Amino acid sequence: MDMICPKCGAKNSEIQFMGPFCVNCYEISIKLPKPSEAKFTKCKRCGKMLFKGEWQAFDISKVVKNLFKKSKGEFDSVDYDPDRQKLVFKAIRGGTEKIVENPFPIEINVNICPDCSRMSGGYFEAIVQLRGDNRERLKQYGESLQKRLKEKTFVTKVDENKDGIDLYIGDSKVVLKDLNERHIPCVISRKLFGKKEGKLIYRTTYLIRL
Repeated sequence: MDMICPKCGAKNSEIQFMGPFCVNCYEISIKLPKPSEAKFTKCKRCGKMLFKGEWQAFDISKVVKNLFKKSKGEFDSVDYDPDRQKLVFKAIRGGTEKIVENPFPIEINVNICPDCSRMSGGYFEAIVQLRGDNRERLKQYGESLQKRLKEKTFVTKVDENKDGIDLYIGDSKVVLKDLNERHIPCVISRKLFGKKEGKLIYRTTYLIRL
């Protein structure tokens, strides 16, 4: 026996049904997030985004997941179409799938993150001095170290000189944590750099012999 949609009169032999209604007439209750939930800042230099108060690698999927958490209603999943700037909701009832699209532009403000701002001004908190007789080994280790540190901070300058290689790093704590985690022996020295808001500021030198 055919089911007849009480809204449009369509039969289940002609179109899929979701409960007593055809898929076209079945209504999905959806409450969209606030427009402010789709606003974030992106650094024009490094490409990182300010998301939930933290500068991190740009990942649109994080924004979409946040929109999913902030969305309310009778749907099973949500995705974002960046080209059309729409939230795409999917609901499945009794094996039948329905897609509902809602315009929801994501607003990207372009600015400069604190790290890029400090780096452009030549700021650094630590110097990693790589010393040893094998210049090629120093270069390889320096490149590996830079790659790791850049995930957490920035490298202001790399100075290759007659004594070895000096890396000027934005955050001293990141350097110390990396060396401790890998049990890399080094000689640490600190030098008073200045004072900020009544607090003494030091620059730290990490001497590593390879």
